[in-house]
Amino acid sequence: MILNSIAVKNWAVLVDGVRLENFDSSINVIHGPNESGKSTLMDAMIRGFFDRHKLKGEDIRQRIPWGTDLGPEVTIDFYNNGNRYQVDKRFVYTSRCELRRYMDEKWGLIADGDNAEERLLEILESSRSSRGLTKSENWGLAQVLWLPQGQIWMPDGGINENSRGKLQSVLGEVILTDVFHCVENEIQGRYEKFFTRVRGEFKSGSEPKELDNQVEKAQERYLELKERWDSLDELNNEIVNLEKTFALSQKELNQAKTELKKSQDILSKAKEQASKREKQEQEYKIRESDWKNINDTIRELKDVKESLIELDKQRMNIEKKIKDYSIEFQKIEEETKNINNKLDETEKQRDIIESEIKTARSRIELVRFKREKQELEERVNQIEELINQQKKLKNELDSIKAPSNKELELLQKLYGKVTEVQTRLEASALHIEFKPSFNIQGFVLKDGQKEPFEMSQSDQKVLEWRAVQSFDMNISGLGRLSITSGSDEAVNLKKVLDNHEKNYQSALDKFGVMDIKELIQRNKDAEDLENEINQLNIQIKALIPKGLNALTKQLKKTESELGVIREEYPELADEDLSNEEAKNKLKKLELNQTEITNQIRKIQKNLALLNTQQRKIESNISNTQQELTRIQTRIESQKERQSKLTSDRLTDAERQDKLKTALDEMDKAKQRLDDLPPVENMNQLENYVKRLDNQVQELNENLKSIKEKLDTNKGQLKGQEGDGLYSRLAEAEEELELLRQKQHSAKVQANSVKLLKDTLSECRQEAMANLVEPISQRVTQIFQRIAGESYDNVTFNDNFAPEYINIRNREENANPDALSYGTKEQLNILIRLTLGQILAEKEEQRQMVVLDDPLAHTDSERQDSMLRILDNYARNLQIIILTCHPEYYSDIGAKSFDMQVLKNNKQER
Repeated sequence: MILNSIAVKNWAVLVDGVRLENFDSSINVIHGPNESGKSTLMDAMIRGFFDRHKLKGEDIRQRIPWGTDLGPEVTIDFYNNGNRYQVDKRFVYTSRCELRRYMDEKWGLIADGDNAEERLLEILESSRSSRGLTKSENWGLAQVLWLPQGQIWMPDGGINENSRGKLQSVLGEVILTDVFHCVENEIQGRYEKFFTRVRGEFKSGSEPKELDNQVEKAQERYLELKERWDSLDELNNEIVNLEKTFALSQKELNQAKTELKKSQDILSKAKEQASKREKQEQEYKIRESDWKNINDTIRELKDVKESLIELDKQRMNIEKKIKDYSIEFQKIEEETKNINNKLDETEKQRDIIESEIKTARSRIELVRFKREKQELEERVNQIEELINQQKKLKNELDSIKAPSNKELELLQKLYGKVTEVQTRLEASALHIEFKPSFNIQGFVLKDGQKEPFEMSQSDQKVLEWRAVQSFDMNISGLGRLSITSGSDEAVNLKKVLDNHEKNYQSALDKFGVMDIKELIQRNKDAEDLENEINQLNIQIKALIPKGLNALTKQLKKTESELGVIREEYPELADEDLSNEEAKNKLKKLELNQTEITNQIRKIQKNLALLNTQQRKIESNISNTQQELTRIQTRIESQKERQSKLTSDRLTDAERQDKLKTALDEMDKAKQRLDDLPPVENMNQLENYVKRLDNQVQELNENLKSIKEKLDTNKGQLKGQEGDGLYSRLAEAEEELELLRQKQHSAKVQANSVKLLKDTLSECRQEAMANLVEPISQRVTQIFQRIAGESYDNVTFNDNFAPEYINIRNREENANPDALSYGTKEQLNILIRLTLGQILAEKEEQRQMVVLDDPLAHTDSERQDSMLRILDNYARNLQIIILTCHPEYYSDIGAKSFDMQVLKNNKQER
């Protein structure tokens, strides 16, 4: 199969669509930067060939362009087995699938929907996954010929049997016969009756599995009956133990009730004593609180007075600071005002100079634009003169009716043919010379063409004629002379000559001349005129590289700029300063400007320092005022606190007397409390009584539970003694033994089938080793050209992936996975190319090999070798390369597709 074209639309980053057509049958390079859509294009080709158009789910929805509701579409045009097909698929929203074949120079629909997909799978010799996106192991031969980005060796799922069989038949290895396949299928069928395909365990529903279940159930019944038989003894023993436990629990309950009554009496007396003590403690706390309140008030009043004295001192100091800061601020404010006035005057001087500088610069521009206008006008005049000369030469060229070089070459060929045939005819024609002895007249017929003649004896000349076939001479008064030639060659040459002369004359008539020499001269004159025109064109382009319109626009722009300056500065219109004088005047003004600017910067710097000092003083005043406000707030707060503390209207002495009285009352209450006897730990007593009560309840519940369980066990014992348990146990044991014998027999049969299958599998592995041997030989030969002859042999497994590599002078073989990524990459490409070449050679049709970014990790030396190999394989294969580096493939004559250009062209359209 080879690809002719592919069109993708609404597919991930290819939202505007892209079309690649007329693929070369050898090497094609699809290139572009990252995110340009190369891998997206390959993904669309895979999905278009192998996936169901009705596919749903997140896998296919990921192909929808972000932020749209557009269904992904792909159309693929390809050749296979001498036929040309086109598959058209759309996914998700309005899914469709159409398959066409090119017949009688037009496309014809051969299937659609599910039928089209089935036909496509037959054409591609592929299969479909049971659900979701079709996996690579279902791609048919594409799974071994296409190399997606990042894949090493073959697909994870392995090569399927259909593709392996295809390769086997192509290689011509008749190592697995039809009889082998029949036996293998029969054994596989029997194996699958017993075992699962993946894990090799007994399959659900198979005889061994069913017998396992029956044995398990019979064993469960036997164990259940055995357990019931054993439980009878346990039940009888448990009844005896329960009766003993019941008696002990009854005795323990009586003892607990007695202890509970005794503890409850002690707790009642303790509660009464605790109540008395609690009342006395409350009285003591009240007296203590009265004393503390009075004492705290006296202490707080003392603290408030001391605090007010200290705060007043602070207030006076802060007020003095604020006054000092205000005086300093006024001084700086006055100095700032003076500097600002000086700054205003200096800035006015600067504005005057800047205005003069602007005028001076405009004067320079005016001089420049005047000179530029003059130069442009001179160039326009020069160009117009050259254009007029060119027009004159073109008119002269048009008046010459000269043939082109091709027409002149054709005329010369026709002239050569006429000359050649004339020469040959001249050699074979009749040549007649006649010299009369007396005056004669008459006519001759040369091949039927009449020509009169007359001559006298005194002419002393000889008449000559040439004729091809016949010559007749009629002499007046004498008679007729007839000469006939029998040469067929002369007749044929005459016909050829007539035909050539006719064609030659027809070609000359077009130009109205009779001689080719004149046409040659005309052609030479025309070429000389064209050369002169081209020379003038070169001179014009040198003067106006961007064209006459651009030059005219530049002239108009210069005139416009000149007019703007004259309008803005009319006083400059009549000045006639040179550019040097204008520049000197500007330079003096700029020096004055620099001096004034430095003065302004110095003034601004001094002003900035004063502003900084001013802001600092303002900040100090603000902070000091805030501090004064805080102190005043604290003074007011202390005064308010003092007012609240003296609200009782007592003097300091009265408060001291009241404090002494409260202290006496507190001491008396403490003495009465100490006279009361101590109270036992109430919490401990209450907890003990509570535990005893709970113990009595638990013992009651336990006694009740023991009684119920005892009654239940006695009832169970009575019921199980009469249901024939012993005979049922014996029957279950006999049934279990019989089923175990059947189970052993079935497993022996199943394991025999498994042994046969394993034996056939070993035979298949040996056969597959013979199948991959030709692949191994070819790949090893090419791989040595890349990696060196030290790699002696590359051995493959039956999945066509390298198993190990033999290295000369080493005892151990190298693991392919231990190779560098670049070497693995090169070996991986060679495997695809070799398989593709073998398929192409055996089936006598090209195969398509797709390589996504194949040489990304290959160094420059090996890259050259790989490019030569790719070029060599392209004789039998269509190779499609997707890459970010098209420069790698520039020397092998590959057809190039630039994804970025194709996308941009699509967007512009």
